[in-house]
Amino acid sequence: MLFMKSLRWLIGSVEFTAEGGFPERFISLMGSCRIPAQSLHPTSLGLRATVRPGLYHKLRPIAKKSGMRMRICGRRGLPFLVYRYHRRTGLLVGVILLSIMLMVMQLFVWKIDIVGYETLEEQRVMDHLTALGVKKGAFLPSIDSTHVERSLLLQIPELSWAAVNIMGSTIEVNLRERIIPPVQVDKKGAANVISGGTGIVREMEVYDGQPLVELGEAVWDGRLLVAGIFDANQRTVVSYAQAKIIAEIEDSLTVEIPFEQEVERATGQDANQIFLQFHENEILLNPWTKLPEKSWVSRSVLWEPPNVFWLSWLPKVVKQTCEGCEPAVVRYSPDEAKEQAFAILEKREKVEFEEFGYLERSLTGEAKEDRYLLVASYRRLQDIAVTQEILINQ
Repeated sequence: MLFMKSLRWLIGSVEFTAEGGFPERFISLMGSCRIPAQSLHPTSLGLRATVRPGLYHKLRPIAKKSGMRMRICGRRGLPFLVYRYHRRTGLLVGVILLSIMLMVMQLFVWKIDIVGYETLEEQRVMDHLTALGVKKGAFLPSIDSTHVERSLLLQIPELSWAAVNIMGSTIEVNLRERIIPPVQVDKKGAANVISGGTGIVREMEVYDGQPLVELGEAVWDGRLLVAGIFDANQRTVVSYAQAKIIAEIEDSLTVEIPFEQEVERATGQDANQIFLQFHENEILLNPWTKLPEKSWVSRSVLWEPPNVFWLSWLPKVVKQTCEGCEPAVVRYSPDEAKEQAFAILEKREKVEFEEFGYLERSLTGEAKEDRYLLVASYRRLQDIAVTQEILINQ
């Protein structure tokens, strides 16, 4: 139905009324002359119908023979639209060029969606796609989706499945990550579990072997915790001992902050650059702007085109801010150095004590002649189990 309406609009149509005379004879003569009519229906004074523009003049003799008077009610379709604006050539050319541009734009990639990943970095996948020719602005017919899928699986070992779906001007990349099995320990030989530090045993999980320590017992670095060779039921058992031994240990961290530090200080000479960013290309709009010799550079998007059909091809407007800076020696007071030391200590604690945290902490800070020294002592939990293989002569 939609196709027929579109076809009629392209061909054009003339709607008319015929009044008086003999409508039946008019319809009969139309059939004899093989003049098709659409939407033919009677009215109180005659009939109403629609014909193609080229057939309307052929109805005049028929109407005269039937004693009917014809009158045009409306003209619709592309031919009449073109005729109406035939003197406005620029407008017609613009419409034609816009139509051609829209058709051509559908042959290029304007959006790439990557879905299904969990631990992979999206930028890493995007870099591989770019190397394979899948990027914004790429010519769609030149993209071999099967080749891209196979290449992704070969280049990214974490993937178990990949599918590249082309939907109009959008490419959707569906990924499934591989479930990596845990590392299998070769248990053909024998091994002991020894202590990797000094402390008091608080938790024990022995998976294989014979435990030689108990909860609450003090151990030292190198002590045998779980034996891989032991006697059981009047025979010697050889096993690959495995265990998780959580001990309470003492630890410390030291942070030193010099009072004099060389830093980069803002000069106040700032400059802004405006770019039109079209995919991977950029056009500088204000090349006359003078930039500082050394600067901190940051970027922000001033305007981004809406993600609606063909509007996404429009360029972004990006602002690049260059804040001038220069090296300078700054002297911090003991209080400022102390504040820096505590901030650094907090970051190190989050990284080094991520799994178990700490049970107790004591801090000692002292301002030396040229620096601030912060020492933190801890009581904390740590897995001290270390597997040590036993060499057995065959």
